[in-house]
Amino acid sequence: MRRSIVRPIELLNQSIQQVAAGDLSTEDVAVRSKDEIGTLSTAFNAQWGFNELQKQRKIYKK
Repeated sequence: MRRSIVRPIELLNQSIQQVAAGDLSTEDVAVRSKDEIGTLSTAFNAQWGFNELQKQRKIYKK
């Protein structure tokens, strides 16, 4: 049970904490399920991808 529930939440939390602390070097969270945890991880990855895209646009505008 730990593998299927707790570990994915821990990994997602680590990535969220990294971003919150200003560490923008975090990578996508591995999505291995289609349950609520997988949906949340997919949303984080999508948001992170959007943030990276916005950052790149600002660089090119300079």
